Amino acid sequence: MSYETDLLEEISRHKNWTRFDASRLIGAAAFFTLVLVAFAMSGNIGVIFNLPSLIICVGGMISLSMVAYGVERQSRALGLMARVLLPIYVSSDMFGPADVRVFRGMIASLYASGAVGFMIGVIQMLTQLDDTAAIGPAMAVALLCPFYSLLGAEGLLRPMAAHLVDKLGK
Repeated sequence: MSYETDLLEEISRHKNWTRFDASRLIGAAAFFTLVLVAFAMSGNIGVIFNLPSLIICVGGMISLSMVAYGVERQSRALGLMARVLLPIYVSSDMFGPADVRVFRGMIASLYASGAVGFMIGVIQMLTQLDDTAAIGPAMAVALLCPFYSLLGAEGLLRPMAAHLVDKLGK
């Protein structure tokens, strides 16, 4: 049996399948592209990338959400996130209000992780007050954690949660 045949059989078993809407992927790509273009226009796109800040934000979001919702629900939400973003069929009977709550919890966890990263960056900056040349770069790093939190929460998670709520309402 081919992949297409399997997919058609799977679709025929579900009445609530929704075809992939490319506008979600295009919208997310456009949002992040605009942010990257804005930084590129300033002449220094490299300042937007900081691995420790990304680890704090993404790792913090995943771990705090796991504490709140458990490994199974967290894994389910991450898998659903991939299905919402990628060109994969999503059925409204594949998720429920509990999954939306996990997405909303991930938003709160991402903001909390961004705040923790900001505090870590400010503390690092304050330890370098005797070196005035190091204050600017340390503050830039401190601001990247809340920046990543805003991008992830408002550019990905909140639109995904809104999409799921919309699907549940249909």
